[in-house]
Amino acid sequence: MGASASSVWYNLQVSHPTKEAPVIDYKLALLFQPMLMLGITIGVELSVIFPYWLITVLIIILFVGDHHLPLACRHKLLLCAALLLLSVLRTV
Repeated sequence: MGASASSVWYNLQVSHPTKEAPVIDYKLALLFQPMLMLGITIGVELSVIFPYWLITVLIIILFVGDHHLPLACRHKLLLCAALLLLSVLRTV
């Protein structure tokens, strides 16, 4: 916690090398912080509900499917993953 606080304090005083602006874009940080907290909350709740093997399979589908598949296949793969999630939720 102390290292994080000291890093923020240091970066508050440092300016951008080419512009007259701070290094940290605080407006952008305030924009994505609520969604970050919401994603963390939902992720923690889903990790309690789902078994570990299902979480692992969905993460593999997300990362492998995101880089190597065309757009149509990616949408179909995500739809199949969503249907798998729904079937698991119905059985729980």
